Amino acid sequence: MKKQLEELERIFEHANQMFLKQNAMLFEAQVSERTLCGALMIELHEALKYTKYKDYFVDVEYNRNVGGTLKTIKKTIQGLEQQIVPINCDLIVHSRGQKKFQDNLIALEMKKSNAIKKIRTKIELDLNV
Repeated sequence: MKKQLEELERIFEHANQMFLKQNAMLFEAQVSERTLCGALMIELHEALKYTKYKDYFVDVEYNRNVGGTLKTIKKTIQGLEQQIVPINCDLIVHSRGQKKFQDNLIALEMKKSNAIKKIRTKIELDLNV
């Protein structure tokens, strides 16, 4: 479990570095949080492509059409102290319910900070192995 956490952290850090390197102009233009999430989604997808997590999806503000109604999916993760934590995230790496034993790998809540001009992220990992 610790090895998986470290591996996912490395994947995220690589994607984040590429995101920052490739998208400096987005920060300068002060684009919306949603635009930044989309750009990070692309880098995370690329970072996962050649790993054992290649079958996972990276989605921004994940929701789905249920019975003709757009519905936000309420996801949960297992917290560090084994408690179940509900999440509503801006960006998620998950199996879209296909891998019941470990659906959610990374869930991010992004906040744009105009004062310090950087993105703060909180990574929550579902470690149900």
